[in-house]
Amino acid sequence: MDDLLPKLTSPKDDLDAGLALAFLAEYHALEGALVQAGFTGPAPRPGSAQPDWGGFARHIADRFDPDASPELIGAVCTLLSNPDKPGYFRKRRPEIFLLEPSIPERNTVWLVEVVQEIRNRLLLRMSFADDAWSDDTAVLSAMLVVQAWSKLDPQVERLLPST
Repeated sequence: MDDLLPKLTSPKDDLDAGLALAFLAEYHALEGALVQAGFTGPAPRPGSAQPDWGGFARHIADRFDPDASPELIGAVCTLLSNPDKPGYFRKRRPEIFLLEPSIPERNTVWLVEVVQEIRNRLLLRMSFADDAWSDDTAVLSAMLVVQAWSKLDPQVERLLPST
């Protein structure tokens, strides 16, 4: 039965490098399109633009349909399956609970947090192979979610490179 569960890769195991690079490319392209489309927030340096992922998540929350395909619902379930999600999320983003947004908005903002964490772990793994781990299933799930988000706002979609 344990053979059916996804395996976490350790720093000593091989991460699917092609999958990791494909995800990072999709993420980076969407991030650039968000900035160009005006989804920007406070930047660490004057004159630089920082993507406002939270604003984008709230903007697309009503249009994001995880049930659009079996693959997407599987990806969303995989990413949202953290049993500590409510407590962790309240600590990380308390303002979202103060505003009492809808559940789709909370889940979309939470997905942004999870996808960003996967991206950060992959970048850390590339820089310091012994300090980070990754899960190919989570990376694939994050990539499917990013691809779905890329099609939800016409202005953002136009700014993405065509494939």
